[in-house]
Amino acid sequence: MRRDDGSRWQLSTTAVVLCVIGALLLLFAASRCERDRPERETLAKGSLRVNVNAASEKELESIPGIGPARAQSIIEHRPYESVDDLLKRKVLGKKLVEDIRPFVKTEGANEKIKARK
Repeated sequence: MRRDDGSRWQLSTTAVVLCVIGALLLLFAASRCERDRPERETLAKGSLRVNVNAASEKELESIPGIGPARAQSIIEHRPYESVDDLLKRKVLGKKLVEDIRPFVKTEGANEKIKARK
């Protein structure tokens, strides 16, 4: 059984169309994955003055001396009337509260801290 030129042309065209559709689907999937990926927020330690009542875990981790476990503990014990509540409620120790005092607050929005020269 022999195929004629018309049949070959139709087969080639179908293969090309399927390849183009496949490539478009791959591009669509790749762009969707990139768009849906959460942004990695990299905050330098000490770059923010953080409201401990409203900050995310990542924002709390930007405070020097605060890692994931302490950030989670701060979140779990909210709300705070003052920075001293972190000590009164035994969320953080005295030395750490004093060390982080310039980087935390209990009201208002987070603020970027200007780098010291």
